[in-house]
Amino acid sequence: MSNDTNNHSDQSSGFFYRKDVIRWILRIFYLCCFALLVVDFIIHRHTETAVEKIPTFYAFYGFVACSILVFISKLMRIFLIRDENYYDEPEAPEDYLNNQELKHPTSEYPD
Repeated sequence: MSNDTNNHSDQSSGFFYRKDVIRWILRIFYLCCFALLVVDFIIHRHTETAVEKIPTFYAFYGFVACSILVFISKLMRIFLIRDENYYDEPEAPEDYLNNQELKHPTSEYPD
């Protein structure tokens, strides 16, 4: 038990758990996003439709598509969610089979 607590404390003090490292990773991420947004105004794209000519169209399209996927997955969760003990066997397998009231198959051929 003490090893589990020691491992947990070692994991929480790792490189990527430090607040200053997380802050720098987020700054780099936001800088990349901003750079891609600026580049979208500079580069010339060979588009097929008029909608694609709108600057930052693909960024908004991706954001909306991802948001729709999240909302659909939340709705699907209502139908697909299972109980925490869904895969646990409630009783011994022998008892389960005995409680099913299975009938022996009858043969059409006499013994």
